[in-house]
Amino acid sequence: MPADAKPSRDRITRVRFRGLRTAADVELDLEPMNVLIGPNGVGKSTLIEGLEILRKLASRDFVRALNDEHGGVTRLLRHGATELRLGIDISDDSTSMSYDIVLPSAGDFFVVSEALVCDGEWLMERTGQQLVLHPPVVQSFEPRSIPLRA
Repeated sequence: MPADAKPSRDRITRVRFRGLRTAADVELDLEPMNVLIGPNGVGKSTLIEGLEILRKLASRDFVRALNDEHGGVTRLLRHGATELRLGIDISDDSTSMSYDIVLPSAGDFFVVSEALVCDGEWLMERTGQQLVLHPPVVQSFEPRSIPLRA
């Protein structure tokens, strides 16, 4: 690498939250450094909690963490919301990726839908019990039911 070249760094460029506590429908473009300022009750903590949930999605104990640490989807939902939508865009100097997930408001835990896109090309999409990997390989599976906290 030339002396004047900067290493490529992945960074979160946008987050999306719909139905999360005080965030009815939020899309927030992020810079390398961000500061949240505002009066009490406007959603600063909600944004941080949404980022924490997105971080935990990749862990093996996501459902436990969602229930034990956040009270489950039902307690995270904004009043009147029927589902929780979370999304994140990550980019480096050459590649961008986008991930979105939708969780239901009540009943057993399952993923309503999720999608992963890289540079505009679909890598994975799931709706209900159907998982499609791209290039298309359709897999059907029976989701495991895990009760949510009420």
